Amino acid sequence: MEVLVSGRPVSRILLAEGIPDPGVEPILKAARIRGVSVERTARKELDRLLGSKMHQGVLAMVQARDYVDIEDILEVAKDQGEMPLVLLADSVQDPQNLGAIIRTAEAAGVHGLILPKRRSADVSPGTVKASAGASEHLAICRVTNLPRAMDSLKDRGIWVIGASPQASNVLWETDLNIPLGIVVGGEHSGLGRLVVDKCDFTVSIPMKGHVGSLNVSAATAVMLYEVLRQRRHALLDS
Repeated sequence: MEVLVSGRPVSRILLAEGIPDPGVEPILKAARIRGVSVERTARKELDRLLGSKMHQGVLAMVQARDYVDIEDILEVAKDQGEMPLVLLADSVQDPQNLGAIIRTAEAAGVHGLILPKRRSADVSPGTVKASAGASEHLAICRVTNLPRAMDSLKDRGIWVIGASPQASNVLWETDLNIPLGIVVGGEHSGLGRLVVDKCDFTVSIPMKGHVGSLNVSAATAVMLYEVLRQRRHALLDS
């Protein structure tokens, strides 16, 4: 549904036989408006195409994703009249985590996501599904070198901070009402050394329990919504 709403080119939609029309009527209606053909097919054919039985019987055949440049992300912020808020993911390799991160980022008003081309999950069908379609509405950039991308943001007046359990700066004691890039680390080793070195500073999320850190998607949500909270308070006070 989000693919159809976003305007991304869709060649056709496949529906598994036996799905009642009322259950997919919004999709059928949007497809008619877009002029996209809808075909019924055996569920096992969808299993074959997806390589999995974990689906809801609806498949869209789409054009390959167009990734954007850093300048395009900053243009989104400019068009919305907002200070830039950019998310960078360092070696997040689980498609489910990446999808959850994208979903939260889009909901929190992030202007774009930067991913490294190596040692990172791609925006695969599994990622798109985990994002609940949010990936269709978020500008995503893939770069060869993440530290270099961080330098590019800093050259444009954007502060780049990293999320680290070892950081002495506490998240909600830090002024985040600034042009900002937030870097979150991968599932296994967190932020890489070169990435940490490029950060203007790092911040930690206080932990009261026995576990030392949050899942990367949960940590991303906490950080982004603290940014959103601070920015909304600043607007109310101005």
